Amino acid sequence: MQHPAVTSGYEAGVLPPALAPGARLGRYLLLEEVGTGGMGVVMAAYDHELDRKIALKLLRPDVSRSGEARMRREAQSLAQLQHPAVVTVFEVGKHQGQLYIAMEYIEGQTLDKWAAQHPGQWRKILPVALRAGRGLAAAHAAGLVHRDVKPSNILVGKDGRVCVADFGIATATGRNTDSKRSGPRLSAADADPEDTAEISASESLAVVSSSVQLDGMHFTEAGAVVGTPAYMAPEQHRGEAVDARSDQFAFCVALYRVLYGGSPFEGDDLDGLRRSVIEGRIKPPPRGTRVPVALRRVLLRGLESDPARRWPSMTALLDALEHTLGRRRRWVVATSAVGALGLAGIVAAVVADSEPAPAVGCLAADERLAGVWDAERAAQLRDAFMATELPFAMDTWARTRDRLDRHAQAWSDRYQAICTAMGARSSLALDLEMACLGRRREELAALVELLLAADPATVPKATQAAAELEPVGSCRAVGQEAAAMSEPDPAQVEEVDEIRLMLARAEAAYKAGALAVGIDHAERARARAQALGYGPVEVEALYRLGSLQALAGRLDEAQENLGEAALRAVEVRHDRVAAQAATMQAFVVGYQQERHEDGLVWLRHATAALERLGPDPLLEAELRSTRAAILNGQGRYKEALPEFRAALAQREQELDAGHPLVASSYNNLGSVLTQLGRYDEALEAMDRALNIWRDSYGPQHPVVATALNGMGAVLERVGRYDDARARFEAALALREAIFGPDHVNVAITLDNLGSVLTRLGRYDEARAASQRALELRERSLGPRHPHCASSLVNLGLVAERQGRLDEAIRDHRRAIEIWEEALGPDHPYLGFPLTSLGRIEAQRGDPDAAVALLERALQIRQTVGEPHEQAETELALAQVLWPRDPARARQLAQRAVIGLEGTPHASGELHRDIEAWLRAHPQPT
Repeated sequence: MQHPAVTSGYEAGVLPPALAPGARLGRYLLLEEVGTGGMGVVMAAYDHELDRKIALKLLRPDVSRSGEARMRREAQSLAQLQHPAVVTVFEVGKHQGQLYIAMEYIEGQTLDKWAAQHPGQWRKILPVALRAGRGLAAAHAAGLVHRDVKPSNILVGKDGRVCVADFGIATATGRNTDSKRSGPRLSAADADPEDTAEISASESLAVVSSSVQLDGMHFTEAGAVVGTPAYMAPEQHRGEAVDARSDQFAFCVALYRVLYGGSPFEGDDLDGLRRSVIEGRIKPPPRGTRVPVALRRVLLRGLESDPARRWPSMTALLDALEHTLGRRRRWVVATSAVGALGLAGIVAAVVADSEPAPAVGCLAADERLAGVWDAERAAQLRDAFMATELPFAMDTWARTRDRLDRHAQAWSDRYQAICTAMGARSSLALDLEMACLGRRREELAALVELLLAADPATVPKATQAAAELEPVGSCRAVGQEAAAMSEPDPAQVEEVDEIRLMLARAEAAYKAGALAVGIDHAERARARAQALGYGPVEVEALYRLGSLQALAGRLDEAQENLGEAALRAVEVRHDRVAAQAATMQAFVVGYQQERHEDGLVWLRHATAALERLGPDPLLEAELRSTRAAILNGQGRYKEALPEFRAALAQREQELDAGHPLVASSYNNLGSVLTQLGRYDEALEAMDRALNIWRDSYGPQHPVVATALNGMGAVLERVGRYDDARARFEAALALREAIFGPDHVNVAITLDNLGSVLTRLGRYDEARAASQRALELRERSLGPRHPHCASSLVNLGLVAERQGRLDEAIRDHRRAIEIWEEALGPDHPYLGFPLTSLGRIEAQRGDPDAAVALLERALQIRQTVGEPHEQAETELALAQVLWPRDPARARQLAQRAVIGLEGTPHASGELHRDIEAWLRAHPQPT
């Protein structure tokens, strides 16, 4: 079915046969009739010169000269407006006596028909109406008053464009009437004869009967009253002067009708309606409406009987309407105002090749953030931090303020860009991105509110929390999402919003260091989501809960919730959550639990979801980092390296250079470079991570401990044991101060410290450190966790050095059993206990057992291992083989020396030991 751009009310077939479909009008080939009006017919036509389909408005032959003048006036009015939300003309002309206006042909629907397909969904309807309002405000700024604003004159195109049509009874009132209450006006009393005649010849009405249609027809009384009665302002009903505020009134009536499904005024006939409008008697809203009270209040002001009591301009009205979205913080990612709607044809005009105009009605970005993050909030945060009397409170406040300022500025810049773009065009991508920006604003507000309740536990984590707010740039990717998810039932919308707000608070609580509080919020959100039964928000709650449980070390619960979220998200077509949950599940299963192959399977699910979702560089970087971490855990260091590098490149491109995710990528890169023996590059990467973290968070932060720990590991491998010990001790002091001495996060540093103390010959201290690490891990992770094996190996090495061989054998065998079960029989980690056990068996007088263990260790280390580790095993095997195979023994030792060339160990203790052994064991003659 075709939906014309003019109101109905005139029967087809009034044009002469010469203008029937198939006829030519100048360069235009007439195709079909798509709309009729009181003055003429609208035909679809083909412009053969420009090779495009257009619409032609043709004047009826029986219309008077004043009607022809009026039609020209319409074209002239439209020609003054170069705004994408106002229909414009390509050409006005006359061919063989036939007046026509050429316009672009656009497929779509009128607002009333489109809104009828979205009953009760005010969040979908309001943004569409706002875009039309911007066009109306532009007309006012150009000195034009529409005088017949109504839903059937607002077009929603199939491509998402929203515009105001049918300026056929518009009139000039002087420039800038949008901002002036007392601008020039036109009334019946001061109109010239042609104006009066023109006004009388209202486009959609030839004869008015007592059974006038209040909604769908124009009305003329005594040559002065113009408009559609159901939308006319009191001054129009009285035949008084009209200005931009009369359009404002009509716009509010139109918006009221599409939001509430009915007129704001009582009246079954014209007289009853007129009395209600003039007396300002507005009906109460229908019961059960979901339209917020704040929005209704804005409309009521626009519906004031006295024009002076209405909003001072259309722009002011639009600002207030838009602000209701922000005040309630209710942004729902849903299907766009258009798209996937099987729309029929609409006739309208479009601005060709024009630059996007600034959006009329965009609320200033700083106003959108007022009370969320502004100067007053910053001062309140400073006072709250200082009240804790922590010695670093002022420094932390300054760093946190800087981070929040940068985040707010990024939000403001993007909001203004999107708002301006929405004034120029509409699309699903823009609608989704604006909704995403609303969620970023909610998250910022939730974090600031939490930080304002500052306590000694919150303040140390404040800067990190601010830095780890979801980047505003991630909203660009949201715009790529297909509108595939089902929308919530109108009765569910409010609860969906409340659940999403709870999830934002859960995330903010975690970032501020209140992980238990965050989990509590997430658990309650999940319960409410399950009770509601709306799939998309239910999987969002499952994902958030599972993620927080993983961070709390509750891995079994996390695995269950993340797995369910990932799989159910596919069912409800929530591809973003499907990708996020599968990636987090891969991290839990493949990295934290070291079930590597299972983790890689989950990453395949994540990759498939990301492909459906479309480009999202930050989410892809997270997926790559997780894959690299799993590959690193498998000892597949060469495969992990390009994944870490790609993740770093994506984060550097999308985020600022000082963002913590960039630092994390550098730290990850340093870790795998260490495993590959590229120590100088590793130290450089880790040093960059450390500098970013120190600059962002200050020197007393957990991530600084992470960087110190990583650098210590590299320094140990290059033989700088005292430097390594200093880094480990500094990291340990930080972690104990932050997490407490009994937290599992302390264990890795204890183990590293134990390792380097062993190399320094400080065996009792080494044993105490590794024993404490083992106890923490067994208590938190369970005795069969792969991390426990690391502590056992360190204890075994100390016992070997101290000559407690039975104890060393016990610890190493237990470590081998755990790692073989979790990681497989060929994992690089196994090289450590196997080499140590080989040396021990040789000392115990069992060379056969020693050779078997060392051959296996060498095979593993030749496949994946660092040069000095392989050399260590080669020396041990050479020592055992010398009595039975001296030639191979010397060959192994010589190969070990060659392997150390060009490494930091070339002049180290191991190299000296091998050279000494070779000198003591010359080639047999």
